[in-house]
Amino acid sequence: MPRINRIRIINFSYNNDSRHIQDETFNFHGGENALLSLANGGGKSVLVQLCFQPIVPEIRIQGRRINAFFRKKRLPAYVLIEWKLDAAGGYLLTGIGMVAAEVSGVEDERNRVKYFTFTSRYTGSNDFDLANIELIKQSGNILEIKPFKEAREMIAEREKKDPYNFGCFYDDDGDRYRKRLAEFGIAQDEWRNIIAKINDHEGGLDEIFQKHKNSSQLLNEWIIKTIEKVIFKDRAEAHRLEEMLEGLVREVIENERFILEKEVLDEFLKVYGEQVVSLVELLNGLEEQKNYGAKLAAMYSYLDSETVKLNEKNEDNKITLDNIELERKRINLEDRSHAYWLRRDEYLLAASRLAESEEKSRENEEKLEITKRSLKILQAAGLRDELRVKRADLSGIDEKLKVSKSQFDTDNRMRNLEYSLKMATQEILQSLESVLTRLKEEKGEQETLRVQADKDVSDLGNNLRKFEGEKGSLQQQKLQYESHERDVRSKLKLSLSRNLLGELAADEIEKARFELKKKLEDLKNEGQQLTEERAGKEQRQLEADQEIQGVGEETSREKNVLHDLERDIEVYEQQEREIQGILQKFGFNFELRFDRVRLQAAFDQLLKDLNHSLEEAVRMRDDAKESLFSLNNGRLHIPEEIISLLADKDISYETGEAYLRNQSPEIRQKLLAANPVLPYALILARQDIELLAQAIKNLTLRRAIPIMAYEDLSLSMSLLADRWVQTAEGIFLVCLYEGRIFDHSGLEKLEEELKRKQKDSLEQYRHYTEERNEVVAKQTICSRFAFKADYRYDLAKKKTASEIKLQTLADRRDFLRQEKENLRITLQNLKQKIQTVIESQQKAQKAVELFEAWIEQENDYQTCRQRLTEVNEAIAGAERRKSELEASLVSFQKKIEGFTLEIEQKKIEVRDIRKKYNTYQDAQEAEFIAGTVEELEERLQALKAQYSGEIELLEKRKTELQSEGVKKEKELSKLGLSEGDYIEVVYDEGKLDEINLEISVLEEFNKKLQNKRFAATGIESAAKEACRIAEEEVRKLGAESPLGQEDIKGDFPGRRHKLAEQQAKLTEEITQISRKITDYNKLMEQITSHINKLKVEPEKGFRPEQDVKSQTGLLVERYRTIEAKNRTQGDGLRQKYSGLKAEYRDKNTNIGNIFKGLDQLWDKAEMGYDDFYYLYERLSLHQDKLRELIKLHENQLFNLERNKKDMVQQSLLQGMRFYEEIEWISDHSKVRLQGRSRPVQMLKIELALDSHDAAGLRMKDYIEACIAKVREETRQEKSEEEVKKAIAKLMYNRELLNIYLGNSNIPVRVFKIDLNMQNSSLKTWEDAMRENSGGEKFVVYFSVLSALMAYTRSRTLEAAGAEEDKDSSVLVMDNPFGPISSEHLLNPLFEIAKKHRTQLICLSDLKQNSILNCFNLIYMLKVRASAIGSNEYLKFEEIIRDDSDIHNDEKLEKAIFRVSEHKQINLFD
Repeated sequence: MPRINRIRIINFSYNNDSRHIQDETFNFHGGENALLSLANGGGKSVLVQLCFQPIVPEIRIQGRRINAFFRKKRLPAYVLIEWKLDAAGGYLLTGIGMVAAEVSGVEDERNRVKYFTFTSRYTGSNDFDLANIELIKQSGNILEIKPFKEAREMIAEREKKDPYNFGCFYDDDGDRYRKRLAEFGIAQDEWRNIIAKINDHEGGLDEIFQKHKNSSQLLNEWIIKTIEKVIFKDRAEAHRLEEMLEGLVREVIENERFILEKEVLDEFLKVYGEQVVSLVELLNGLEEQKNYGAKLAAMYSYLDSETVKLNEKNEDNKITLDNIELERKRINLEDRSHAYWLRRDEYLLAASRLAESEEKSRENEEKLEITKRSLKILQAAGLRDELRVKRADLSGIDEKLKVSKSQFDTDNRMRNLEYSLKMATQEILQSLESVLTRLKEEKGEQETLRVQADKDVSDLGNNLRKFEGEKGSLQQQKLQYESHERDVRSKLKLSLSRNLLGELAADEIEKARFELKKKLEDLKNEGQQLTEERAGKEQRQLEADQEIQGVGEETSREKNVLHDLERDIEVYEQQEREIQGILQKFGFNFELRFDRVRLQAAFDQLLKDLNHSLEEAVRMRDDAKESLFSLNNGRLHIPEEIISLLADKDISYETGEAYLRNQSPEIRQKLLAANPVLPYALILARQDIELLAQAIKNLTLRRAIPIMAYEDLSLSMSLLADRWVQTAEGIFLVCLYEGRIFDHSGLEKLEEELKRKQKDSLEQYRHYTEERNEVVAKQTICSRFAFKADYRYDLAKKKTASEIKLQTLADRRDFLRQEKENLRITLQNLKQKIQTVIESQQKAQKAVELFEAWIEQENDYQTCRQRLTEVNEAIAGAERRKSELEASLVSFQKKIEGFTLEIEQKKIEVRDIRKKYNTYQDAQEAEFIAGTVEELEERLQALKAQYSGEIELLEKRKTELQSEGVKKEKELSKLGLSEGDYIEVVYDEGKLDEINLEISVLEEFNKKLQNKRFAATGIESAAKEACRIAEEEVRKLGAESPLGQEDIKGDFPGRRHKLAEQQAKLTEEITQISRKITDYNKLMEQITSHINKLKVEPEKGFRPEQDVKSQTGLLVERYRTIEAKNRTQGDGLRQKYSGLKAEYRDKNTNIGNIFKGLDQLWDKAEMGYDDFYYLYERLSLHQDKLRELIKLHENQLFNLERNKKDMVQQSLLQGMRFYEEIEWISDHSKVRLQGRSRPVQMLKIELALDSHDAAGLRMKDYIEACIAKVREETRQEKSEEEVKKAIAKLMYNRELLNIYLGNSNIPVRVFKIDLNMQNSSLKTWEDAMRENSGGEKFVVYFSVLSALMAYTRSRTLEAAGAEEDKDSSVLVMDNPFGPISSEHLLNPLFEIAKKHRTQLICLSDLKQNSILNCFNLIYMLKVRASAIGSNEYLKFEEIIRDDSDIHNDEKLEKAIFRVSEHKQINLFD
């Protein structure tokens, strides 16, 4: 709505025409809020009513009609309102000219005002703007008011020239004026129904809201009705749902039999369907039971096979345990064999050491014996020498004795002795030289042997160094190989073992090689399979892409097909709904839409009836108009034609009706009693009767007109009855005149009745005209409906097929997409697997190569090992040989030293002998005397010595010597030597000491050797015993002999540990397997206890879980549960079937036949899937038959059901629309108030909707209930009016809203303004009504009113296509500040007005600052008394508080013309 820019009032009087407004203009400067301050009694309500006239002509305020101000006025009054249009649309001038009816130029207008309204649109000053329009002009000091008729003709003429910007509307053209105002957003309904009501009473805003004590009343009377006025354009639309329900009920009644039968069938189908559903559930349960049984059977098979496998596994494990035991025995045998070989080696070593000790002991003993023999020989030589000395001494003594006894042959003896000494020393010297030569030769031989031994030792040292170097190299090679072997074993996880000889078993090598190659081959096969699988997946992915593309193209094509079908269906249904609405509206059978001939005939008949009604309405309208016109001119009973003829002929006349009116009631009654024809008569002068007779020769009338002369008025006629008269000729006349025309009150009632009749007839005329035009239009629409009866069915079938195909395609597309995604994931996994397999394959290939390389090095290793053994043996032999050689060197050295010592002794002996030889070499040959040199020397010395005399001493000495000689001979004989052994030995005491020393050393060494030999003997005996015991231990294991070293693999603890681990693992596994077998047997017993009587096929592809016990328990429990449930459900189904049969068998023949066919199947049905499936098939078949039967009924009731759906849908949409509209009102009531950081919701309507689907179900149930109620009302033969009232109540929009929400309690909360804004809050409407003060209530009422007005404007502009957020409105209020003058209430009031862009024009007598401060523009109105007479004049003073906020349009200001600046009209001239 635009805002008011200016208001101009011209020539208006009130207060019994004593108070005048000559020409006053109120300028609101583009739509400013304004306060018109006028004292009480000054005419505020009159000004308000006057301002309403250009908008709503003749509106009453406070029960006062506007014509009350024009009873004494002859000049017209003009009220002009200039509106500032929204969005720079310029200005609109709306005006009204009003004058008393009797001075409007029309005869006999009484007690009413005649008016015309006009509009003028402009953007700037012109001759027809508010200030310059020529409705008043000044002539000197006189203001001339343009007469009503001239002003109207001026505006009408202007409209003809510029109909776009100007409009002139007579008082009977209100509808066109209303539409003209609506074009500019000025709603008459808003001014009439809201703003006028606010101003209709003191505190009008309080009064219209005060009676609404609760939220429901406010919602019903204001919010719902406001929405109804906005969304319903006419009465037909507002009552459309009522008409639909009425027609729907009528259709229901017409199809009662089909409905009842269909209800029985529907009801039975529902419970039958429940039976089918229950049976499906039972079948599902049986299927589930069967599936669980199959799972249990599969589980049983699995457990049975697993038990067999476990038993086999146990047997294998036992065999493996036996093998482990054999292997353990083998290891024990190997261990004991190894121990035997160790003991044997120890024994051999001990034996060799014992032999070596014995050899060394023997050699030492032999050496000791030799040394002792040498000692004995040397001792024997000493004893020999001593014997010789003794013997020599004895010989000397004998000689001395002889000399002493005989002194003869002295010289010969000496020569003989000397010669004998010469020969003896010569012989000894030769012997010594021969011995010396031999000793030197032997020493040379020993030195040669020692040199050879030194050379051999040196060679052995070189060989040892060479062997040690080779040994180090071989050991390094061996360590490298063994390190490499450990790496290989670690990398390849090999468990190959070597025997004591360090050899690998050939079968184990082949086994390891086979496993590595097999792994490589398996990996190659797996890689090949994965590659082939990837190729297949990629190919499938490509096929899936192509198929998806094909499905997409097919889906696109099918969507186009479906879209075309939906469009065709929509077009069909739209036309069908349109046709249905048309046919329903006109009461035609809906089936006629397919019968064009009958439909055309029905429309022709309807048009014929409408034409007749239209003609009747025209007749009634013309009669009423003519009667009203005639009544106003005092000629109700006289036709217009005769009056016009009299006027044309200038014949004076008076109607009997007018004549009677001018008479007193008594005379009138007397005249009427005498002559009832008088009201119909035309009274003329006698001379004019002849003129009339001449004039009416060519006139034809439909009724007789009595003509009377004034002189004949006293005549009377024969009266037969009341208003029955008879002429003298016997003609009867019935004079049913309208008697109320002669009574003032009756005349007014008659006038009102005729006006109402004229209005009704005009409405009927318009209604029938519109209806006829509508019928013609609808007939044209129906003629375009050229579809066959099965067209919609075919479309639905095609649509269903298309939707199914689309769904199938969508499912296929989703499946393909899922498959593609699965393929993508699978390909990724395959890629990773292939990569992993390739890497594993490469590793396996490297493992094979590594293994082969390692095996190839095995020969080198064995060669190295053998060579190392040989080197070790060679080193050991060389070291032994070296030791022997070193011992030989020591022996050679000792022998050489012995020979050297002996040679030196022999040289001394030779030197001594040579010295003696030299003494006797000159001796003469003489008799050789036998004896040793010592003997011969002693004899010689004795010869030379002087002979003693003491024969006794000599004898004694001889005796001693002989005794000593005997003793020495005994000692010599004790030595056990032959004389040849020591005969040539020279006794040497030093050598004797050496020999004794050597013997002591050798004896000491011999003791050590003996100890070693004894120890070695003990060790050898122990080793021999240990070897025997080891061999015995081997035999205890059942072997005849120990294993060969090549058969012994060693690592007995490790192997025993592995075997122990394997044995423990296998034992534990056997225990677990046995336990598992026991558990499996128990589970199988548990399974067979439930499925042993059932022949159940095991489920294919069954995969047991890891915990089969829990799975079996769960399956058994579920099987038991579902079996019990199925049994219970089966029994319940059987009982329910019996109940259904008892309840429905006799209600319908078809239903009875169904039960007859099902009884046998029920009798045969047991708790088996097949029996119940056969029963389900028969039930489904009967269900389909029932559906077909119901379909037949539905086809019969198709229109009814569709109308029901339409009714439900329309009702749902209506409820939803009211829900949305209320939400809009609530949401758009937010206002930003001072003291609040956020906008405050002034009006909150709490609507709680659960869901649209639930609302649809509730609405469906409600419509069914409504149909039932209306049917019941109709059956009770209630009147049509009562039925319509019941329908209206059921279709009340609030009721539809309640059903939509599912709740009839809709709280309305309003914002209560408190002095402290922080304490302000929302309160329920009830609390606000009960607790708020008058001012607070006023703000609440104003906020509600503003929200509703804003809603009305917004929706109106929205419907017109305008911008709803730029609209504005005007609110004129008379004395609104009675209850509200506090600033904390006024500020929110104006904020609310500002938010809703509402211009407030308030009239008040209050002048508090709190009120004045709210307005920038104030008009102080005052009543000024005339200087002469009792007339008063309304004057005003404009006050602008802040000029900067005032914006005037220069386009208007340059032509402002203020009539108030001129002099006052002179009332007395």
